[in-house]
Amino acid sequence: LVKTGASERKPIDAETAADLQSAIDRGESSRFGIARLATLDLDDAVVAPPKWTRRRRADGSLTLLRYAALRGRPKIVEMLLRAGAAPTSWAAASEVIDVDAFDELPNDAAARVLVAAARMAEAAEAGGAPAGSFAWTALEEA
Repeated sequence: LVKTGASERKPIDAETAADLQSAIDRGESSRFGIARLATLDLDDAVVAPPKWTRRRRADGSLTLLRYAALRGRPKIVEMLLRAGAAPTSWAAASEVIDVDAFDELPNDAAARVLVAAARMAEAAEAGGAPAGSFAWTALEEA
């Protein structure tokens, strides 16, 4: 946990979530400063899932961590992990994260794994691609 002097993390309101989602879309990693993120409850922060997403949490939402991974933003995923986002918050419904394996990885490697896994899971769910392949561009085109 990052030491900021804050006694507890605050829930992310809808406006902040929308602002961070927009920053993810634009790849603006500068909006994810550690001082800002360390005061926020990153595990329960949800964003409005775009229509092209199929793998979501049971309530139909996506966390910032999952969304950044889906958008292919490993630097932002790494920043979220460094600020205390739990790898388990990345998981969509019926997915399981091996937390012990992630504890062994440096944050930059864990971020790349989460990006690849999210995009592969989404592409596999999308269907339409030949067996054994993934339609990467379909994620951003939809």
